Amino acid sequence: MRNLIFLFMASALLLGCKTSKVVYAKYGRMKLAPGETNHYPVGGNEVLKFENCCAIESDAVFLNRVISNTEQQYQVFISVSESLLQSDFGVAQAADRRIDVKSVASAIIHDVKVNAYLLKKADFYIARFTYMETRSGLLVIYDVASKDRAFLEDILNRKQSYIDEKIRL
Repeated sequence: MRNLIFLFMASALLLGCKTSKVVYAKYGRMKLAPGETNHYPVGGNEVLKFENCCAIESDAVFLNRVISNTEQQYQVFISVSESLLQSDFGVAQAADRRIDVKSVASAIIHDVKVNAYLLKKADFYIARFTYMETRSGLLVIYDVASKDRAFLEDILNRKQSYIDEKIRL
């Protein structure tokens, strides 16, 4: 009986708590920061926002998760591709005339090659990280979109620590 009461209390506590981890792609985990909200399942409104600010012209990329922070006015869009490699994605991104590539950098973080971009599309700046999920082989495209270029440049300048804080590669 005591075990049953403990199990009930633990279950109630777990159900009442908001999770600070978001699962994306197949094995990826993202830690939510204070003020961030996970929009799952992704609805039509989030898809339109993604298409307006971050999507490239490719049928091989699918929106997987959307995280928003209304106070700091940014959104995180996580998309994946089962068929594109990082180099293929880079070519498709460069061919999309709606996207202005401001900077490109690469880094090896935890034995994973991460490409980092500062982009501009319409009224938005995007800090974009692309990498291959090692266990599944999925290409992950992790976009932070905002109208504040300096905010995104800061994220890109500290890409190693940002990724360590937010993403499990």
